[in-house]
Amino acid sequence: MEIVQDIIITSAEILMMIFGMIGAAVSLLLVLSPESVKAAGDWLDTKVNLDKKITYYLNQYIPTGRFAYRHNIFFGLALITGSLVVLIFLFFQLDITGYNNVLDEVIINSLALVGKIAGFAGIILGLFLLFVPEKMKTIENKMNTWFDTQPLVDKLNKSYRDVDSIFFRHPIVFGIAGMTSSIILIALSMKALLR
Repeated sequence: MEIVQDIIITSAEILMMIFGMIGAAVSLLLVLSPESVKAAGDWLDTKVNLDKKITYYLNQYIPTGRFAYRHNIFFGLALITGSLVVLIFLFFQLDITGYNNVLDEVIINSLALVGKIAGFAGIILGLFLLFVPEKMKTIENKMNTWFDTQPLVDKLNKSYRDVDSIFFRHPIVFGIAGMTSSIILIALSMKALLR
């Protein structure tokens, strides 16, 4: 468990350093040449169109019900088995007492509680799928609703000129602030990586 935790923490530290370097580069560019940052932003606004890609992937309908209900015994047993493995691990194998930091212990306890709830829900759903798949299908059809993601995409595509004008009206202040926070981010990630 410590190896996985070390890998996750090291990956987060590396990502923090990369974002800090990108932030430092953009902040330095904002201080030295705000016109080029504005030109790059305008170019990205016209060339990068996420609207079609996001709506395609978010609104895509993937029918899986017929296959799962056709093989309900296999999927019910697989769901029950997987849930039992998760519950056995969470109840008997997970050692939560080895953390020195209170925040880490609270986070691990919360995740373990969510995992236990999901494990019990998986057993219940697996039993429904195994013994009464018709009832499970009616419950699924009642809960099957369509969520429109177009308002989210519209907010992402909307141009906020007021925010841009504030940044470009005071490029040195925002550039120095961004550079300072990026340097702090890089220093913290370097200190964490070199420990």
